[in-house]
Amino acid sequence: MKVIFTKTNEIKEVSFGYAVNYLLPQGLAVEATEKAMGNIKTKNYELKIRNDKEIQKNKELAEKIKTKEFKIAVKAGKKGKLYGAVTKKDLAKVLGVEKTSIVLTDQIKKVGEYKIGVKFGDKKTEVKLKVSAKTEK
Repeated sequence: MKVIFTKTNEIKEVSFGYAVNYLLPQGLAVEATEKAMGNIKTKNYELKIRNDKEIQKNKELAEKIKTKEFKIAVKAGKKGKLYGAVTKKDLAKVLGVEKTSIVLTDQIKKVGEYKIGVKFGDKKTEVKLKVSAKTEK
C-alpha cells in the first residue's frame, strides 16, 4: 500500500497491515491517493517559492550590511580594557539583526576595530565594528 508520511511528505510503499494498523490511526501517514499526491506537489512548490524568497532576502541583507561600518561605545578603563565584554546581544542591537545570526570567534574585551561574522541562512558576511570608550560626563 502506498502512503505519504505526514512529517516528511515522502511517498513509500509499506505493507497493508502496517499502514492500516499503525501509520494511519497514529496520523503518521495518509493514503497516497490522487488528491493527496496533488496536495503534496502544491505544498512542495509553495515551500520552494518561500525558500527562494528567503534566500534572496538573506542575500540582499548580507550585501546591505557588508558595506557599512558599525560603532559601539562601552565603558572602559584607562588602558582600553572594557568593563565586561561586548556580547552578541549588544551586537545584535547595533547591527539590527538577531543575535543567533552573529558569529564571534573571540570575545571583545578591548577598545579597537574588529571583524564580526554575520550569517543569514547559508549566506555569510563580515562587518567592521569599531569599539570605543564611552565618555563620562
